[in-house]
Amino acid sequence: MDTSALLFHAMDIMFSSQDAEMRASGFPQADIHAEWHNQLLDRCLATIGRHRGGGVAPIDTINFMLNELVGHLLNTDPAFAEYLRAR
Repeated sequence: MDTSALLFHAMDIMFSSQDAEMRASGFPQADIHAEWHNQLLDRCLATIGRHRGGGVAPIDTINFMLNELVGHLLNTDPAFAEYLRAR
């Protein structure tokens, strides 16, 4: 398995775990957050496909995925943390 596929797999596992935790906690935005995860994974898969087709360099694929992941963590995950703190 190449590096981008490993990163994708790790993101998928992390998102699945987080989605389950959000639903179990009663987080009101759990469904929309899970949809964001799905959209992010779709964008990453598309980038991996372009990489495998020769249209994107391997480092660009990994950088895209990491930037998408970090952006998500910084911009959307804090709402869940706030929800948990307020409980």
